[in-house]
Amino acid sequence: MTRPQQATAYSGLHEKVRQDAATRNLCAGVYVDRAFRDLVIRRVYCDVKHRVAPAYGFELIPVVRHAWWAWTLDAARYVTLVAVFVIGFSSNTPAAVVTVSGLVACCLARVLLHNTRALLPLKARAVRNSLLRQPRWNSEVARLREHTRLAQISMWACLALLVVPLVVAWVTGVPLTEVMRQAGTLAVLAAMVTAGSEAVRQLLIDTLDRPVEPDTESVLGGRLKAIHHQEQHPLVVYPRTRPVAPDDPVAPVMLAEDDGKADDPTLFFGSGKLVHRWKPPLVVRLVQRDQNMTGESWEIVPPFPAHELVDHLRETIRGLRRIEGPTRLRGLEVHDRLYVAEEDVAGDRAWLRDEPTPGDIDGIIDAHFTMVHHFLEIRVSDTGEVVTTVFLRVTIKGRALSLDFAACALTRTPVEYQMLNAFTPSGAGGVIRSALRGAWELPRTLISSWRVVEVPLMLFRVARVGHAQRRSRGATVGPRLSIRQLKTTKWNEARLDHFTIQDHIKIIEQHLLKAAEEFLSDKGLDTSAFKTQATTIINSGVLNMGGKTEVNQSTVGTNSELRLDTRVGDGEN
Repeated sequence: MTRPQQATAYSGLHEKVRQDAATRNLCAGVYVDRAFRDLVIRRVYCDVKHRVAPAYGFELIPVVRHAWWAWTLDAARYVTLVAVFVIGFSSNTPAAVVTVSGLVACCLARVLLHNTRALLPLKARAVRNSLLRQPRWNSEVARLREHTRLAQISMWACLALLVVPLVVAWVTGVPLTEVMRQAGTLAVLAAMVTAGSEAVRQLLIDTLDRPVEPDTESVLGGRLKAIHHQEQHPLVVYPRTRPVAPDDPVAPVMLAEDDGKADDPTLFFGSGKLVHRWKPPLVVRLVQRDQNMTGESWEIVPPFPAHELVDHLRETIRGLRRIEGPTRLRGLEVHDRLYVAEEDVAGDRAWLRDEPTPGDIDGIIDAHFTMVHHFLEIRVSDTGEVVTTVFLRVTIKGRALSLDFAACALTRTPVEYQMLNAFTPSGAGGVIRSALRGAWELPRTLISSWRVVEVPLMLFRVARVGHAQRRSRGATVGPRLSIRQLKTTKWNEARLDHFTIQDHIKIIEQHLLKAAEEFLSDKGLDTSAFKTQATTIINSGVLNMGGKTEVNQSTVGTNSELRLDTRVGDGEN
């Protein structure tokens, strides 16, 4: 392959990186993770008392829809399977008894096979240690005893169930061949139910290969319309304090991960781990370039309102989207985000329904003392999964400019959710394979069919969901769950993505600082103090490439003394 052909191939591979990767993987996750699917339905769709968390780098509506389709498919499979066996028991009890006993025997045979495969190496190692008179570990003895016990129980249970057809034929007086034929017919009918449900499941997963189209309120209804409105709303309700139950599985995503305190909720909920923040914020006094630093030269009125600087920074970052080619920042988005404590919206909630106008946002930016805090939100994502979000707050108070900078990151979704990127058959081949797998899993599906009792409970919970949220006065309305932040790879396990995240943070940071400096200079303000602090911020990162660092012949602290060590370098002489 020539170099131009290689360049074309690599370019095509780069273009295949989809910005909706996180949405697609989360949609696939509801089909492979039952607990995640039920969590989406219970804690997102059915929770009308709290607002949904902001969606960073993904679309929430498709995930909720696929969660409902996955739940409906599972419910239909269990209900149909139970109905088949109920009708079978009522019309032909002997055949149904033989069918159930045969399927349970198949499950026990799998347990026997699994324990036998684990038992043989342990037994061989035990015999070898006995012949060589070597000590045996207590853990290996316990494992050997446990697998032996399970293998014996499953073996004797299988043998007992294999006798059931003979007993049924003898008790009913029906020939064994006829009983087996009727039981086989019932088993095939049940297998068709499970095979059909798995085939439909694969068809639904195959639809995720298409681009995820943004949902509009015209095609949504009821609760989905409310969810869509809340995730698109610029206002975010955050908790100042919130007790966290230690047994709550989603409690870790509610905590501030920068300091690890269990009683401090995070402000930027849903945006991931807080990986960088200016502490303290960058603060510079606003002084005219041609005036001295005496008190008489200060002006009571600030030289510019804060929203003008925010507008300049917003347009500067949006200008980066005009860059074409491989050097562009993929997935670059700039938004205005407003934060208000849920204790402050306990009474009047009109502004939760009405979206603020640009004039309202400008007023919030200028009035720093209000209960609403404005942050300029800048989001970048190269892969569609790793999302870096930068938050910048601009305030003017006390004759000084304050810039509060924070950066959060969302890592990749779990590996088991990334089934769309696996080398598995798709199309007709994938559907047929899924159908055969569903038929093979009939015994296990029959045992788990007790979940049919959960169907009425879920339907009752959904029936209570109205088209509008109903809250009592004084109740908290802040979000309680972010499914994107919950289903992320642990920070320590995503080390290869740290470089990309830090790279994006530094790029946006330098563009913001440069744009702010140019704005202050155009206003005729002294920027010497700003340049000094900006240089300190830019150079604050420390890059450790490994190795060993030694400090010799040095002194630290007041009144410290340096005593020369004549042994240094003796090994080289």
